[in-house]
Amino acid sequence: MKKILINGLNGQLGKCLQRQAKDFTDFKFIFLSSQDWDITNNDQTQIVFDEYQPDILINTAAYTNVDDAEKEREKAFSVNADALAKIAHQCNQYQTFLIHISTDYVFAGTKSTAYKETDFCDPINTYGQSKRLGEQIVEQNARHAAIIRTSWLYSSFGKNFLTTMLALGKKGVDLKIVNNQFGAPTNANDLAYFLLLLAQRPSDDVQHFHFCNSGKTNWHDFAKLIFQTAGIKDQVNLSPTDHYPTKAQRPQYSLLDSSKLSMYLKKEIPHWQNSLEYWYKKDEDEGLI
Repeated sequence: MKKILINGLNGQLGKCLQRQAKDFTDFKFIFLSSQDWDITNNDQTQIVFDEYQPDILINTAAYTNVDDAEKEREKAFSVNADALAKIAHQCNQYQTFLIHISTDYVFAGTKSTAYKETDFCDPINTYGQSKRLGEQIVEQNARHAAIIRTSWLYSSFGKNFLTTMLALGKKGVDLKIVNNQFGAPTNANDLAYFLLLLAQRPSDDVQHFHFCNSGKTNWHDFAKLIFQTAGIKDQVNLSPTDHYPTKAQRPQYSLLDSSKLSMYLKKEIPHWQNSLEYWYKKDEDEGLI
């Protein structure tokens, strides 16, 4: 039985991977939190690999606060980039297949069609720059790896767009949400499932894949469907805007083309609207919302 090590235990993707793990009985799962393994500590990284000797590592640990990264640049690069050199080295030592999670923010957002894996990367904020450097370190140092770019990740766990909108919506707060940034929301439960499918097919080289739920939307329409799905649309005064000030610049268009991964795994990717509605009902039934 292959051992699969997953860090970021307490993050939303880590929690969703725990949720999906029960359906993948061909793996022995090891979940570690950031307290168990600080990936910026090279000594700890070596200790973790020496102890567990994993066949597969899914690296979900990341610095993800896009705005704070502008003032905590060193910290963002330490987690999202520098730590990958030691991780890649250890993966090579133990012939571990590395699955590394990256982001749509490695792109500038100037296209009007979905980004493919081969498109030029030109990040426009510190977070995107740190994630792109992390990709490059994996590309240059790992022997067996898959880099998975995803976008607009959300779930019922932690702080993300879904949980933020629900909290504000239930308070009846007036909201202005941008309608001129386009992409596709990704339910972390769907991403977790596809990551575990990918873990069953280790590659002999370094590959890039994109994963987001199918379809396209903007942040305003995403919020609108959240409120409709939650049954609180009548108590929310939601209006669109083409400008919302943030510390970090955002890509205007960051839709990802996920067809490569879909064909590779021979699995259709759910539409973002269907996924939101399905997982919201499931989470509601399980008392997670």
